[in-house]
Amino acid sequence: MRQLRTSIAGLALMTTWALLPGCGADSAVSSAKAADAGPEDVGTADVSSQSTVVAVSTGAETGPRVELEGTVEKDQSVTVRVLVRDFDNLYAIASHLTWDKDALRLLEHKGHTMMLGTGYLSRTLVKPAEKDTLLLGAARFRNSGSPWAKLDGAKVGTELWATLRFELLGEKAELRFSADHSLARMSTYKPVDAGWQTLAISRSAGGAQ
Repeated sequence: MRQLRTSIAGLALMTTWALLPGCGADSAVSSAKAADAGPEDVGTADVSSQSTVVAVSTGAETGPRVELEGTVEKDQSVTVRVLVRDFDNLYAIASHLTWDKDALRLLEHKGHTMMLGTGYLSRTLVKPAEKDTLLLGAARFRNSGSPWAKLDGAKVGTELWATLRFELLGEKAELRFSADHSLARMSTYKPVDAGWQTLAISRSAGGAQ
């Protein structure tokens, strides 16, 4: 029975991933094997006024949304937290995060467990596909009761999906979710009309290379 539930979990994430244009079987299999980094406390980012690099997010600030929260570190790298906010019924979510590879370099990436609840576990995918694309996915699945019982989506206030760190190579860059590769679904598999933020990263005159 445990093996069956695990198989269903993998199938749920694979099914969601397969619905995205450009995501074939290889991406789906990778998502089913993705390792979680575990839950992490969600706080408030603070970008120092002394930094020569600035990160500013734009886009939806209310309703179901995925936010990009940037923090400039002492070494001028930028830590980006991908936050999922205000979903009443979230069963699976996936996207491609993209950037200009000549403007930004991905240094680190880590996924976090989301959408846990009584009788449910979750799997997360955070995987670089190219030098300018990061695959993101997450789906919940039952770990008790009948595997054929009605599914319940998670009520999400604020959950951390991924933590990333980038190096700004030039004067400015932008992190953006691909509109053609972003979707969120309820437990009924109906899509959620969600907002996906953009993060602009720039260097002040004093920080030019």
